[in-house]
Amino acid sequence: MLKAKSMVALGCAAALSLAMVGCSGGGEQPKSDESGAQAAEQQQTASAKDFDGSGCSDTGEGTMTLSTAGGTTEGGNIPQIAASGASMMQIGLDTDGMDGSVCTVYVDGMENTTLNAGERTQNSISLTGDALSAGTHTVELVKMDGDAVVIYKSAQYEAV
Repeated sequence: MLKAKSMVALGCAAALSLAMVGCSGGGEQPKSDESGAQAAEQQQTASAKDFDGSGCSDTGEGTMTLSTAGGTTEGGNIPQIAASGASMMQIGLDTDGMDGSVCTVYVDGMENTTLNAGERTQNSISLTGDALSAGTHTVELVKMDGDAVVIYKSAQYEAV
């Protein structure tokens, strides 16, 4: 009887040893193509624009002007901002000759803020993240009526 118990104990120990080796063998499993595709889809979704004004032209009464320490966008100018190392910066967004409509401001297609665009209105917008990266950036002032753009103004600034 003692021999039978020893054999059972030895069998259990052997089975436990095999189970432990089976669990640890092989390390990390390689990631499948499906997880790579999911990551690419998430990255594409994160970089999608809130508004694409590429097909829009100046619409609605009045004007919009950006103002920075480097100048304004009057006359088609593209003022520069010294954004290197900044985590946040504000620039002016002035409207003139508009009716006070509530408009959405987009920077490089990403929603930034909403404001009332009126007759001689002075506002400011905060720039953070990608809006401060080196290069030329587009600011768009938009009012929608359903799917139709009824006010569209755009101007650019350059971050250096």
